[in-house]
Amino acid sequence: MKISIMQPNFLPYSGYLRLLCATDLFVIYNCVQFPRRSWVHRNRLKTKSGALDYLTMPLQKQPMDTVIKDLLFRESAQDEWHDTLKRYSALSVIEQKYPVLYNTIRDLKLTPCDYIVNCLREICHILAIPFNITYSASLNIPANIKSQDRILHIASHFQATEYVNASGGRALYEENVFQQRGIKLRFLPDYNGEYHSIIQCLAEQEPTQIRDNLYSQL
Repeated sequence: MKISIMQPNFLPYSGYLRLLCATDLFVIYNCVQFPRRSWVHRNRLKTKSGALDYLTMPLQKQPMDTVIKDLLFRESAQDEWHDTLKRYSALSVIEQKYPVLYNTIRDLKLTPCDYIVNCLREICHILAIPFNITYSASLNIPANIKSQDRILHIASHFQATEYVNASGGRALYEENVFQQRGIKLRFLPDYNGEYHSIIQCLAEQEPTQIRDNLYSQL
């Protein structure tokens, strides 16, 4: 069982999707504190002027210690969102090419976490890549289990034999500790590609081209 564990990212960059391609189970890490100014709630797309700019989810203001699973949208979010999306040329293309995806992005009726995952599900469907996911919050992990121990707790629960992470996580984990639990620790190579939203890629490239690039970098 190969497993990856990662915070949900809103319309993530293409390299994020390699974790779904490389593993049997992708755990949405939604039981930890929401990191402000992160990729959880925003990403970059081209506006109609051609410049990359942030598209940020309209979240309700909540306490600093709010965990990802408990995030909420603002009461006025849905009305604001329709107008916001019109600023981005890539989303105009997506509306024509992939109307189901566009409607998924437009509809804020779910919680922010479920909304992010729904968008990711539809992106994976278009790219024909695996979408085998679960939520870390469903495990009810005690609050005193943190950092690497929390990751190991999740991996052990699902009887993982290999834990796959992005290259940026090398400083977070100790290989010998994973080995003691019978889990191989593997990092993907640095991503060779664009770091803006996968939506921008879908607007400019064919799904087969994107998928082939993902699998070539595992």
